[in-house]
Amino acid sequence: MDRFPEQLFLGMLSDMMKALPLALPDFESGEEFLKMESTVNEFVIKEMWFQVKMSLDAILNSKYSKDQSLMKELIKKINIPRKHWKALETEKSENCLSVMHLMSICSNYADKDTLKKYFVDWGGHLSLQKHFANNLNSEHGQFYCIGILNNFVVRSYDPECARLVLPVAKQFKEMVLEKSVSLRVVDRGVKFIHMIASVCEGSGHLIADIFKSELSSYCLKVFSKCENLSQTETDGVKIVDLLNSVCWTISMVLPQKSVSLNMKDLLILTKKLCDIMKTATRNMNDNYEVNVALLDAVVTSLYEFVERANEQDNLVALKGFGITNATVQILHNVFSAEKPCEHDHQLKYDCYMLLKGMVDVELDVKTIAPILGRIEKSLVKDPIPVDMASTGRLLIATTCMKAVQDSRGDDVKYLVDKGVLPLLAKTTVDLMPLNSMFGLAQTLYRVILDVPETDDFSHFEKQHLKAMFHQFRGSNVPAADKLIYGYVIAAIGISSLKAHTDRIKSMNEYFQELFQKIEIGTTSLTLIYPSSFILRKMIKANCFKITILSHTWYLANNGDEGYVKNLYAALPGADSYTQVLTKKEMKEQVLKHVLEEVKPILGRHTEYSKADLIKLTNFLALIPCQEQCDIVLYQLEDLVSYCLDLIEDQSNKKIVTNVKKFIKNLHYS
Repeated sequence: MDRFPEQLFLGMLSDMMKALPLALPDFESGEEFLKMESTVNEFVIKEMWFQVKMSLDAILNSKYSKDQSLMKELIKKINIPRKHWKALETEKSENCLSVMHLMSICSNYADKDTLKKYFVDWGGHLSLQKHFANNLNSEHGQFYCIGILNNFVVRSYDPECARLVLPVAKQFKEMVLEKSVSLRVVDRGVKFIHMIASVCEGSGHLIADIFKSELSSYCLKVFSKCENLSQTETDGVKIVDLLNSVCWTISMVLPQKSVSLNMKDLLILTKKLCDIMKTATRNMNDNYEVNVALLDAVVTSLYEFVERANEQDNLVALKGFGITNATVQILHNVFSAEKPCEHDHQLKYDCYMLLKGMVDVELDVKTIAPILGRIEKSLVKDPIPVDMASTGRLLIATTCMKAVQDSRGDDVKYLVDKGVLPLLAKTTVDLMPLNSMFGLAQTLYRVILDVPETDDFSHFEKQHLKAMFHQFRGSNVPAADKLIYGYVIAAIGISSLKAHTDRIKSMNEYFQELFQKIEIGTTSLTLIYPSSFILRKMIKANCFKITILSHTWYLANNGDEGYVKNLYAALPGADSYTQVLTKKEMKEQVLKHVLEEVKPILGRHTEYSKADLIKLTNFLALIPCQEQCDIVLYQLEDLVSYCLDLIEDQSNKKIVTNVKKFIKNLHYS
């Protein structure tokens, strides 16, 4: 017994002496470095585990370890018999630490074939699984084991390999739910599950199997851990990184229908994510790149919550969390960033996705409108990458269209003032799927109804006009839709082309035909008339002027009080009148305005075609002058001199006949 300490000491001394060459300066060449495989293999065969550990440390500390190709070649030649891997399955084993050390190096540097040999063919994943189960109370064992398996999943990046390590992922999840776990183990385990989710994204059932009905409790436990530590933990970036991984896991797991999430849990998680989002937005400039990455993960997860709430027909339940406001604030911060980062584009894209998802239930025009101009400028200054360009533009366009269509009056004007039309023009220039074309037409029609004075239709280009005209001429287009297309095409034409293009002339013919059907009673007078647009825009455009004047006269005489009131309200200066007028008085003012607009046409008759002048004089000839009030009669009499000048310059028989009939009717009134 007295000699045992001496023998033990001599044994340790012998081990140290044999390992002494490993403590010398670095290897002289890569060839010498590669020879370490024979040294390690010899120590393994002799089960000299201390020397194995020293040899591996020498490899890792060498400058040649930075050469990936050398490391792969070296690791490929190192051989640990399968019996030694079994050491990991024993709770206490002399060679356990050295084998773990080697597996760690292998998981970091080995090629896929070597990984497969060690972890799959030789059952390394099973040995590590048992090692993890035997070390549930050992922080070091948990940390080391999860790290090795995470590297294995990362390096192999194969769903089948990820499937092999699912038992450890499940065990870690249960451990998080049932007991207190240190931050560094939680951090490593959460990232491990995140990595499995990333690898299994195309095989979602695998990652879904980890959670089933426990996604909410798992996330809340991790969030709680972060909240408790964030007050004292000096490494705030680690907390942010951890939250990042949890959020990405949510976004990858939630699309799997087999993962249940009731509405109560969904709302709790939504509240947590909104709090994280607001905090990260406030702190954005402190560590911009890290917070942008976190916000991207949070926004993506919230979008999945929106999708899940939609599936349950309960999207309105998310209304009270301020998601739209918070998302818009993120965009403001990104657009204002002094030094953009690589995640900016993806974050903007995901924000557009989230805004589009929430616009049905949380349309806040005052919030959304101010960001529109900044989005439009960013499309010019910093275009959306090609791989997300068309979808990104469509997301923006859809959000804008929905905002306009669901608004009225002053809200629509506010959106227009903030630049919604130029933004829509830029985002729909490719021109969208045809099934979205009518959505654009409806949006622009809403602007025509509520903001007829705008000239922003000029931002729309010829391809918009061409595409809408193609739809307009479709044989299956309902009459009401065709009317909307007609007014929108007229608006774009008047604002951007100014000239009598063939398409605009064609639209005039369409309106003429439509109005004639109404006037003879074959089409009902129930169409939505954009009175302000007719009287303030179309009446000013030469190509529509005569058609609109004659039909406005008809509407004023035959429309109900609502039509007449709308026409009166559209007159220039009508909003300055303070007295209340009767239907008869409003009609008189409309008729007076129509005749005031006829006067400059007759005064500049040389600018109009004979066909137009025939239509105009025919309109005058058919006016029942004897039925008109004094205000209108005065305007009619004022036209006589203009008509006489017209027939002096025109020898067309129809024009002359019409003028004579008009004057005759007037004199007999």
